[in-house]
Parts: sequence; C-alpha cells; structure tokens
Amino acid sequence: MFFPITWSVDGRSLIGTSMTVKDRSTTALLAYDVETRKTAEVVPGLKTLGRVQRGSVLGNRVVYRDSDGLHVADPDTRTDRLVLPNPPSGSYITVACRASVCYGVRNSNSADIWMRTEAESKAR
Repeated sequence: MFFPITWSVDGRSLIGTSMTVKDRSTTALLAYDVETRKTAEVVPGLKTLGRVQRGSVLGNRVVYRDSDGLHVADPDTRTDRLVLPNPPSGSYITVACRASVCYGVRNSNSADIWMRTEAESKAR
C-alpha cells in the first residue's frame, strides 16, 4: 500500500512509503509520478525501519521521521543518513521544511515544569 507523506518541490511527484496492510510497517521510500502513474524508490535499495509516516522536502532531498529519528534521503547522491537520533526519553513525531530550514517536533516522556508565583495584592 502506498502511504503519501509530502509533495516534491516541483509538484510532479508525491513522496510516500510502501506500507504493509497487516501491521502498517513501512519498507521503502517511494516517489509516485503523477503524470506516468508509476512509483520508483527515492533512494534505490533504501529500507526504512518500519515507521515512516511523516516527512517533508528540502530541495531534492526528503527529510522523514522513522523509528530511530529524523533522516535525510538524497536521491542525487543515493544516500540516506540519520541526522537527529531520537533522545533516550522520547521521539521525533513530525518534521516540516521550508526553503533551507527544517523544524522537528519532539515528543518526550519528561518535561520541565515552570511555576510563577504572583505577589499577593495589598489590602486597600
């Protein structure tokens, strides 16, 4: 099953994953050419770790979230690399890119708690 995650910059391809119906695990990163109605691997031979469901494009590169963190797949160099591994107590849940900047949203099992105490108002 093809699961779309983002459009290419030129709008001619829909980037997505090959997903199994049984457990919804992903196996590859694909580009669906709208004109020819065919899919091709973004990076030939790239096998995802099983949980690619969010992504964005950064020029020709595809930035996506997999089960171990945020990856960049580059079809020009035919490479894929983990650029931000998940922290020990959380994971990245989505990524969005625009121009030359990407934003990743991290989910965490711990958080900082900030408290502010207001001074009591003086009696009149």
